[in-house]
Amino acid sequence: MIVCPYNFSESFPTSISLTSKPCFVARNNLKIINNLPEGAKKTFGICVKHISFPEYSFGIKFIEWVHLMRILGASKIHIPVRLLHEDVRKVFNYFEDLGYIETSTFSEPSGVPDVKYSRTCQTLENNMINDCFYKVKNLYDYVLICDPDEVIMPLKDTDRTWHDILAHFKNEMGIKDSFMARQRIYPNVILNLNPEIEEYHYMLQHVWVIFQ
Repeated sequence: MIVCPYNFSESFPTSISLTSKPCFVARNNLKIINNLPEGAKKTFGICVKHISFPEYSFGIKFIEWVHLMRILGASKIHIPVRLLHEDVRKVFNYFEDLGYIETSTFSEPSGVPDVKYSRTCQTLENNMINDCFYKVKNLYDYVLICDPDEVIMPLKDTDRTWHDILAHFKNEMGIKDSFMARQRIYPNVILNLNPEIEEYHYMLQHVWVIFQ
């Protein structure tokens, strides 16, 4: 609850306090983040829930994913990071220098059980997604929430990027507010084995769907 009512139309506050009762004595002060774009908004930004793989080197796959997302229309990828393999950290640093990704650090609160899919961990993931969304929502027209093993791909032959998909929705269907993509699973047991595609292109070698 806000300590006392505030008219945001007059000016935007720099911080806010929370109390258990209206207009109570506040004992905290939380900074408000209101990031604004430098110039015009970008169309597509991406929020990844988080990455923490200190023992898993996925640099090659991540490189392919980042370039694919940029080809499809992403301007920047925002990623909370906890722990990374040394080789992956080099990849992240390289993409940050190029301005392709932006990372932030996070740590789990004390008392969180060390269970990957526990309810507490799911809440933590949701909090990080919300934190990312509200930090960047003013910078883009659309914010895509996904993992680094997920991609929204155009289905129509005439569509090559998310901009093409967006134009289709706006012009033909009149939809412009928010969108949801249907999930398809491409298991790693079925390879495409296309001789024209290098083997290190993991996603391009797995293009056959098995579950819908």
